[in-house]
This record gives sequence, structure tokens and C-alpha cells, in this order.
Amino acid sequence: METEEKTEKRDKKDNLILFEKGVSGNPNGRPKGQRNYITIYTAALKKLAEEKGMTPEEFEDELEKQGLNNALKDYRYFKDYRDRVHGSAKIPLVGGDGDDPPINIKVTYA
Repeated sequence: METEEKTEKRDKKDNLILFEKGVSGNPNGRPKGQRNYITIYTAALKKLAEEKGMTPEEFEDELEKQGLNNALKDYRYFKDYRDRVHGSAKIPLVGGDGDDPPINIKVTYA
């Protein structure tokens, strides 16, 4: 004999633990001296460009070209780079509930 389990749909807000108004969840903030991704990226870009005898702008352009070429084979690296440097897309590429099929995008560059 099989038993049916009754499941009810719960609101996502039921699982949230709210902070008191005016109290931060991270009162100390980022530790002093800890660098963010852009700072680390810029320093590495300058160092690598200097080693290659290029300006940082030229080196970044070359990196973008290589990223686009590699994105044709494997998009993950390029997506991560673009999301970190330029911010992630505000509009998801799938439907709001995730059930819709993904949108195919064709990228063409010269």
C-alpha cells in the first residue's frame, strides 16, 4: 500500500531570517587592505602588459579578442570575466521561472 505525502507550496520568504531594522548583517564590512577583483585584475593587467611590451589598453584588447575566440569553444571563462569586470546581465537569458528554454544568441565580430 502506497501512502501519498501531502506537500504544500511555501513562500520563499518563509525561510528568510530578517535583520533588525538599522542593523547591518556585516557590521565590520570588508577588512582593511583587502583588494577587490578589479584592483587585482588591473594590477595583473599592467604587469603582464609591461612584460609583453604593450600598453595595458592594448593588452586588454588582445585579451578580449582571445576571450571571444575561446568563447566560441567554451563560453565559461569569457562569461566569468565579463560578469566580474562589467557586471552580470540584469535580464536572465531564461524565463522567470526557469522552465522556458534558453535564448540562443549569435555573436558576430570582425
